[in-house]
Amino acid sequence: RYPLATLSFLYTVTGQSVDCLSACIGPQLQSFLVKKDSSSYQGLSTGNRARVPRYPLAIFLAQVKSDIKVALTCGRTCAVPAVVRAGGHSYEDLSSMSNSLIIDISNVNAVSVFQNGTTYLANIDGGARLGHVYLSLWDAGGWSI
Repeated sequence: RYPLATLSFLYTVTGQSVDCLSACIGPQLQSFLVKKDSSSYQGLSTGNRARVPRYPLAIFLAQVKSDIKVALTCGRTCAVPAVVRAGGHSYEDLSSMSNSLIIDISNVNAVSVFQNGTTYLANIDGGARLGHVYLSLWDAGGWSI
């Protein structure tokens, strides 16, 4: 097994990989695929607190859960390693690799509370940050984690 940070060196990534991702993502989701030539690429390519810069092939900004499946499928189809970056709570550089497809799920952040008999349950999407989770649970019924 290889450490996660070195996986990007095991893949040969070319301009054809970017074209493949663009074609696979499709026209409906194209505006959520950030490539190296985009003005927003630099700010999205490496996490906020990363000390080591990474240069992913592209960043996909998932808006709903089904977008995540599309991006994972396209990464596999195009032989580009996919790395999911959640709501900001990840170890440095494990959510960003050079020559990868970063799937940013920070917009998939819904928090909902529902009652099941006498029990209350919460559904928390993977991109939700803790502040949002705390506030949503409090607003829903005065609950906390």
